[in-house]
Amino acid sequence: MKYYLSTLIASVDHRDNHFEDVARQVMAWNDPDIGVEIAAFTHDEAYWQRVVRFMDEVTCPCTFHGPWIGVEVTSDPDSEAGAWLRTAYERVFDLAAQHHVRHVVVHYSQLSFTEAEHAQAQAHAYRNLEDLLQLADDRGVNMVIENLARQAHGKHLFTNEEYMELFTRFPNAHSIIDVGHANVNRLDVKRMLMTYGPRVTSFHLHNNDGTADQHLEIHAPQGTADVAQVVRWAKEYTPDANMVLEYEPHVTLTMPQLRAQLEEIRAL
Repeated sequence: MKYYLSTLIASVDHRDNHFEDVARQVMAWNDPDIGVEIAAFTHDEAYWQRVVRFMDEVTCPCTFHGPWIGVEVTSDPDSEAGAWLRTAYERVFDLAAQHHVRHVVVHYSQLSFTEAEHAQAQAHAYRNLEDLLQLADDRGVNMVIENLARQAHGKHLFTNEEYMELFTRFPNAHSIIDVGHANVNRLDVKRMLMTYGPRVTSFHLHNNDGTADQHLEIHAPQGTADVAQVVRWAKEYTPDANMVLEYEPHVTLTMPQLRAQLEEIRAL
């Protein structure tokens, strides 16, 4: 296993995202099994060019969180939005292949849907995911599809069962299980791992109170997810998975404290 710190902790707002500072501090640890997950936004060209330039500097293991601002996997594949989705991920996959990035996360939807919209949104998502998987496979990139927390209103794109069925529908697809999202949705993580085993290649680790996607640190007193148990299951069923601490800036742990949590996860 390798262990990563997400640059989401640098800033939610990409315009003030000091991801380079976080990555340089991780690189300074000089641990071959600890790296950084970089948010690979493509909707802002200046930010994207910072990522492209910075990748020449990266010396630690690296993963990408693919774009989730300005792209939507439920877009009509034949529309302008569908074309931009493909272009955005082509750019990310090309950079990932160039730098041997260990995975690229696909965060498939930011939306909720009415009953009337839902079937069409799923149909578009299936077509787009198939296309993105082919783009990734063509480049030798490990694309991982993230389970997302249910929407507060409207109909969520995929139920837990429909999310798991993606990995039957797409035999070449891999999963990243977001433990916080799974806690909100009551996803049966152990059953997912027992069913799909090595197809689950990555995990996002954070916590919440079970009602909303709060991105709390794993030991937050109000957290109800048993993160340690998920890590133990992962080490049993998918021992080469990537473990990513994915915190937002409201988590004010210091870099030494974040390193200590990564070491704790490694030692479980």
